[in-house]
Amino acid sequence: MKLKWPSLIRGKDKEAVEGVSVGAILSDYQRVRVEDVCRRLNLQPLAYLWRRREEILLKEMISSNIEAIIIKVAAFGLDPDKHLGKTLDQMEPYLLEVSEKYGVHICGEGGEYETFTLDCPLFKKKIVVDSAEVVMHSADAFAPVAYLHFLKMHLENKANTFLANSCSCEVICNNSDILPSSELDEKQNISPIIWKALKQNSLDFSKTFGSSGRSVSGYQWFSCITAHFHPSKDKNAQEAAREAFSSLQGDFFR
Repeated sequence: MKLKWPSLIRGKDKEAVEGVSVGAILSDYQRVRVEDVCRRLNLQPLAYLWRRREEILLKEMISSNIEAIIIKVAAFGLDPDKHLGKTLDQMEPYLLEVSEKYGVHICGEGGEYETFTLDCPLFKKKIVVDSAEVVMHSADAFAPVAYLHFLKMHLENKANTFLANSCSCEVICNNSDILPSSELDEKQNISPIIWKALKQNSLDFSKTFGSSGRSVSGYQWFSCITAHFHPSKDKNAQEAAREAFSSLQGDFFR
């Protein structure tokens, strides 16, 4: 992981950046490295994925329409010929299998594999790989290390793929291993989670805000919670966070 010091300084000075988000899940080295750089620049490190359960996190990424492919393998059980170029959706069952058999980190936190994102809801265009070649870095008999070298790629326009009244966590709603069900829950019929549209706020978004009905276990999901952030008006990240939580509270009691 590389942190570009000049880019951080420019972002802090010109764009009023106050924090740095890091995708560390289990790597203390990665998290501490980011925290050290942020401390010297007086920036707030944010590690929202820290210590998340990897199998649940992987399901969330897939259900959020993140199309990422395996571009490097470096672990026992991962084969360059079979697995390079496969999407996370295609690899999920196998990653769960090798995790149970060999202790492979499901999200690749141990460096077992690397990914490249071709498309996600934030992208205006999707990346299409026209041709690529496999480069063998280490032809180990048990855990070969190899990666994809892209030879030709292009961008493609895509339609608006935002799904109104949907939730990236929907796949988790019926996951019985989040918390053990009570005897009362077991006697009840599990009804599907019903999503309802919420009134849009003053921000001009071309999408529908939504929330789920409450599940049998008492869980409820909200999407698209937003807040205004105007550094030029002396509004900092803490105030924006308070506004976002206030909006969430209002939606919750609506």
